[in-house]
Amino acid sequence: MKQKPVYLALFLFLVSCGNQQQDDTKTAGKDSVTTVAPPSVTKERTIVNKEPAAQYSEKVPDELNDWKFAVKLYETKNTFTYTVKIEYQELRETETINFPDFGMMPEPQVIKGKEPQSCIIGFLDKNKTFKEYILVQAKGDRLKMTTLQHYSVYKSETKL
Repeated sequence: MKQKPVYLALFLFLVSCGNQQQDDTKTAGKDSVTTVAPPSVTKERTIVNKEPAAQYSEKVPDELNDWKFAVKLYETKNTFTYTVKIEYQELRETETINFPDFGMMPEPQVIKGKEPQSCIIGFLDKNKTFKEYILVQAKGDRLKMTTLQHYSVYKSETKL
């Protein structure tokens, strides 16, 4: 008969330990995970800037002509879609590219490539690190765009 109060006290102790409130984020440690809700970015822009969002240009060596190799990125109505305008000698081409939706506004960049008349279109990640995306190059009388990296986004439906 004296065991009932002991069992009752043990039961109440276990129940009270199991009902602690849990935080949405775990403490930072070696094996912990922190979850942060991404900021919402609208799929369409309210204002489309007419000026290039990013650009690169270099002179094409030619004694008789004032030619250049130039790549300019322009915003479109869609937040993650950009129009690419390429100029090389007398060629003028237009292409459309899509940046991945990482839950933040895209920050496109265009930097010089390793070879002459080439550049790399990319973007800055949340740590402001440049991520290569597409190589644009001119060789002979041809323009070529090559995807260097593929990026994808995984959205988990479960809470960590």
